[in-house]
Amino acid sequence: MNMIIRGGVMLGVLVTIWSWAFAFIGLHKNPNGSMIFPIVATLIEIAVLIWALKKTAAQGRGWIGQVSAGTLLAFVGGSLIFATSYMLVTSLYPTYVAEANAAMAEAFRARGMDDAAVQAEMAKMAPGQTPVMLALTGFAATVVTGLVVSMIIATFVRNKGPRPVAA
Repeated sequence: MNMIIRGGVMLGVLVTIWSWAFAFIGLHKNPNGSMIFPIVATLIEIAVLIWALKKTAAQGRGWIGQVSAGTLLAFVGGSLIFATSYMLVTSLYPTYVAEANAAMAEAFRARGMDDAAVQAEMAKMAPGQTPVMLALTGFAATVVTGLVVSMIIATFVRNKGPRPVAA
């Protein structure tokens, strides 16, 4: 299997496992837990990109080839993450969004916000709290992170080609 596809599938599967564990452990009910999720997901993505880009560098890819490979890998992984995230919050754990929103509202109250301010804040957040938007956010974050991280990794891990000999 192509290294880009294999890496993308690996990324999608690992982040899906993390997402489902995050939900079923109940970390989404803890407002501080919501900060843990993207950190771990990003670390998973970085590890997969380093592994895959080392392999694609051995195939002769230069910097642009490595950035392309990493971005395509992230696109494949992000597509899987989109599908499994949507499935998680609609089928496997349909109360996920409501529970996360309730935890966020409680956190706002704990900060001293009155009910009107909490309701206003939750209303601002509502468009991004649908299953499609949550899944789309995961996809977009995966692809953008893949592009940026691939640019950095490719600086160090790439086929540098033959070097001219000084005369």
